Amino acid sequence: MSAAIPNPSRALVPRTVLAASKRAIAAPPTIKDIARDLGVAASTVTRALQGHPRISEAMRAKVAAAALAMGYVPDSTARTMRTKVSRLVGFIAPNVEDNDSAAIACAMADCCNRAGLQLVLAVSNDDPGQEAAHIRTLIGARAAGLIIVPTASPTDEARMLIRRLPYIQVIRRLAELDSDYIVFDDEHAIREATKHLIDTGHRRIAYLGSLARLSTGMHRVEGYRKAFKRAGIAVDERYIRTTAPDGMGVREALHDMLSTLAPTAIVAGGSRITVAMLQVIDALKLDVPRDLSVVGFGDHVWSNWWRDGLTTVCLPIQELASAAGSLLVRRVGEAAQGIAAGPARGTRFRPRLIPRSTTRSLKT
Repeated sequence: MSAAIPNPSRALVPRTVLAASKRAIAAPPTIKDIARDLGVAASTVTRALQGHPRISEAMRAKVAAAALAMGYVPDSTARTMRTKVSRLVGFIAPNVEDNDSAAIACAMADCCNRAGLQLVLAVSNDDPGQEAAHIRTLIGARAAGLIIVPTASPTDEARMLIRRLPYIQVIRRLAELDSDYIVFDDEHAIREATKHLIDTGHRRIAYLGSLARLSTGMHRVEGYRKAFKRAGIAVDERYIRTTAPDGMGVREALHDMLSTLAPTAIVAGGSRITVAMLQVIDALKLDVPRDLSVVGFGDHVWSNWWRDGLTTVCLPIQELASAAGSLLVRRVGEAAQGIAAGPARGTRFRPRLIPRSTTRSLKT
């Protein structure tokens, strides 16, 4: 009789690892497990966890202690099946590479947490297909609501699905999406930055911004043009460049402007564009502000250090994020009660310019 051939993969795994693996995949404790441990009915445990007045404080405390010791977590799936909605709230953003997006996500998460909601982050990379997939997933998870920085051209599926839940547009706004929106006053931001340079004697002012097909890009470049118009100066369109905020696009645009137009100043129209632009300036070893006056977009901790302080547009991030979170919590509550949301509301928060060391006056 031949000997049994051992399982080679099992033979190589220590028994302690196998035991740990079994423990790791063990089923989570249930209400019945708590009831069995305490010797009470499962209904008693359920009522105790819900704070039912017919259950004594002593029993509630005993059940709570047992639940904590056993690592019991309420089944959110069962709750979702009963109420048709979860406590999840989605935040779809094009990226979280810059400090502004990360700060907005954190502030909105705090607001949702206080309301008993949980913020879930999804990154679209400005891809309409990814955006639609994230919306589809949130709908399938019975999300309570959505905060979205929309792509320039959402798919037909995304436009249809997004209407199934309360949602708010932030930072960017698409007029065809009839929803609440909370954005920065982008036109004012770049108008004030450009005006600051005009008032200090600059005329060859370059603008490097995001693509005009985005609402943010469109309003920011309009702010640049309006600053010249209000000063009674003709706009030279050669000094306006819009690009994707990646390093290559910014580098090519800036190199071209510096070599062909010799601007005395430049305004950045985005946080990621600012970072890429400053990297190019450092690589070229330009003397700021003697060779070039620079105005950034977004105020960060490092803004105080770069070249003894970057002149920049300061965004009211906390105000925008808190307002978006509060409004969504309100809309989610209205939807849960079957209350019509009413007409869409729009709010614009006004950034302010912080003059520092990277701009100089050309006036004598």
